[in-house]
Amino acid sequence: MFEDLRNGKLRLPVSDLDRHGVTRADLEQGRDTPGARALISATASSARAALVESERIIGEVDPDYRPFLRYTLGVPHNVLDDVGTLGVAVIRRPYHDGKMANLRMMVRSRRMGTSTEAVAGRA
Repeated sequence: MFEDLRNGKLRLPVSDLDRHGVTRADLEQGRDTPGARALISATASSARAALVESERIIGEVDPDYRPFLRYTLGVPHNVLDDVGTLGVAVIRRPYHDGKMANLRMMVRSRRMGTSTEAVAGRA
């Protein structure tokens, strides 16, 4: 989010900002307000719900592609875990995926093989 805001891009619906009493300036200036915290939390929760819902397709994909799909869906879970930890800091500094977390996700997805389960430890 930091990079987007810095480049003049706001990728959140204005209605969500309004709902939480947050202005674009609040985000651009990295203000740690109750509204900003609520907005980030609600956005992450919504993204997580959509991601979990998308995991339903794993069983419908050719078994050979399931490890890759599971990894592809697992990486955003890692990002959302980080957002939960970082909170408002995601609007204050650049974010970089954890390389080791992604590597662990890749290994875990591969070990799960052709099963129809979502990423281990996920819904």
